[in-house]
Amino acid sequence: MTIVEVDGTYTQPYEVDSIYIATAQRYAVLLKTKYDASSNYAITASMDVDDFDDIPAYMVQNVTAALIYNELEPYPVAAAPLAESSRLDDFNLVPYDGQPLLSGEPDVTLTLDLSFFEQDNQNRAGFNNITYLTQVVPTLATALSTGSAASNASIYGTNTNSMVVEYGQLVEIVVNNYDTGAHIIHTHGHSPQLVARVSGVIENGNITTQAVYDGDSSSFPSTPISRDTWTLAPAGYTVVRFIADNPGVWIIHCHMEWHVEAGLTATIIEAPTQLQAQTFPPAMKQICNGQNTPTEGNAAGNVYDPYDLDGQITVCPPNPNGAVYQ
Repeated sequence: MTIVEVDGTYTQPYEVDSIYIATAQRYAVLLKTKYDASSNYAITASMDVDDFDDIPAYMVQNVTAALIYNELEPYPVAAAPLAESSRLDDFNLVPYDGQPLLSGEPDVTLTLDLSFFEQDNQNRAGFNNITYLTQVVPTLATALSTGSAASNASIYGTNTNSMVVEYGQLVEIVVNNYDTGAHIIHTHGHSPQLVARVSGVIENGNITTQAVYDGDSSSFPSTPISRDTWTLAPAGYTVVRFIADNPGVWIIHCHMEWHVEAGLTATIIEAPTQLQAQTFPPAMKQICNGQNTPTEGNAAGNVYDPYDLDGQITVCPPNPNGAVYQ
């Protein structure tokens, strides 16, 4: 196969015989078929179960399909599971347009420390020890209705984990992964350049050496791949960069869905001044009204003093299945 696109970014052709696809990642490949129709071939898919606590007996980890050239020839036998060494390193991919590294000192660096912890007697997750919680007023509505205060991250509520970047800034996001899993991070609003990924040392399932980014960009690739969904270095750091040229309220989150539910999400308020040239979408406002959700004011719904956050949501709602921290 020849990879020609990842997550909407066209790439220079890159030949592979297998692809590692994390949750929410997308690839486009070209397959040149054979002139000889004397055989049929196996196509195999293997599930990565490294981060499973246990593997249910009913789960099929490996499946095989068939690429048929000749119906009269035998179907291919099931292929063996893919070896760990076959995993694609997307740092080897180069964007087709040759977009160079967004170099230089970033205007703003957003550091996100990923971890799991207990809060309100629940197993929770978050960045910088903050677990994401939905607020009284949707963050987009707050950004559109609070004037100049919209540039102050505090008005969006502590547990939206909000960070403000201004229009045109070079933004660097550093995710320090204090977990042994290779979490999948998805960014809304941008396909940032993937510029660094360094793992720590894990022995017997425990972190013995945590790799932490020191700000040195000398090893960044000259033409890094851009994608909106990327895996993190276990026990290490991953760095991405983008230009803040898309005003909006964008979340950055793990794409393991229960981790999102557990709060592993942060919010980027991008170019709030320029964003306020827009209006809150009428259809969305109608939906909010139908759910008795306010569409003006700070996170707590205060329309008079955006810095008075009395009433913001800081306590986790009850776990729907009653599970508690253990």
